[in-house]
Amino acid sequence: MNAKQYRQMLKDLDLSHIGAARLLTIEPRSSRRYADGAREVPGTVAILLRLMLAGKLTAADIEAAHR
Repeated sequence: MNAKQYRQMLKDLDLSHIGAARLLTIEPRSSRRYADGAREVPGTVAILLRLMLAGKLTAADIEAAHR
């Protein structure tokens, strides 16, 4: 997943960079770097976002997994 795809997925999921960071338990700075193209989007992050976009995973599912 490239930076443009990452930004588009966040937009499609109505997530800000900070919201995505909280949900995915990553640093906001990392999310910003993914969006800027300064860092490669990790495969696990890409998979989670794609599953969410496909409707197969919800934010509540991810949050429950963190508990």
